[in-house]
Amino acid sequence: MKIGSLVKQRPSVNQLPNEDYDSRIGIVLELGTPKDEYDAGPTVWVQWQNQPDWAVESIKYLEVISESR
Repeated sequence: MKIGSLVKQRPSVNQLPNEDYDSRIGIVLELGTPKDEYDAGPTVWVQWQNQPDWAVESIKYLEVISESR
């Protein structure tokens, strides 16, 4: 995963199989690092489609759709 990669949010582990899921799509703006041992691991800043600001997301909840060059 690199800056500029197109990503999609994976369904939550609490997602029930019969529930509809609407995945969000966004662009990676910046790579982050965990602050301490209690963090969720490596993170990235993502600009989600139709959202005015960015969000910090754990990479384990994201799927790369298109890798940046």
